[in-house]
Amino acid sequence: MKQKLSIKLLCREAGLFAEAESVHPEPTIYGVTDGKAVGTYLEHKFQAQLREKYRYVEGSSGNVLHSIFIEAGRTADYQTTRGILNIIENNGNEDDIVAFMQDRLLPVEEIGASQIAKEILANPPKIGYLTISNALQWRLQYKRVIAEAGRVDGIYRIQ
Repeated sequence: MKQKLSIKLLCREAGLFAEAESVHPEPTIYGVTDGKAVGTYLEHKFQAQLREKYRYVEGSSGNVLHSIFIEAGRTADYQTTRGILNIIENNGNEDDIVAFMQDRLLPVEEIGASQIAKEILANPPKIGYLTISNALQWRLQYKRVIAEAGRVDGIYRIQ
């Protein structure tokens, strides 16, 4: 039976994978200028390597970038979580959080926003380290997450 994949093992395997991938030719991606295609290729290759050795719920290995691992609890939008926490720190209430979500043009109706606001007040989020574009596409804030790796709980620099 395969061993269960832990964060520690994932970090070790990601480091080994990055080291191995950085020193050998990869003709499959020569001339490819689409970064997303390169990332997807490497993600699939890494997932295949992990599947051979470990048991885990397969998802996106896209969180392993630049030898950084980001736990799910840190994958929210940075500006949104920072803004929400500022509202809470300033004694904001449900209406303030609903107004903030509307200002951010988040795709949620008022009743849903009210329910989310109640949940946020009961369980404030941790600061996230992704950003969301106007096209509602998640992107990693490379400079911020690289600078914070190893200093912030849930963001690990893979050695």
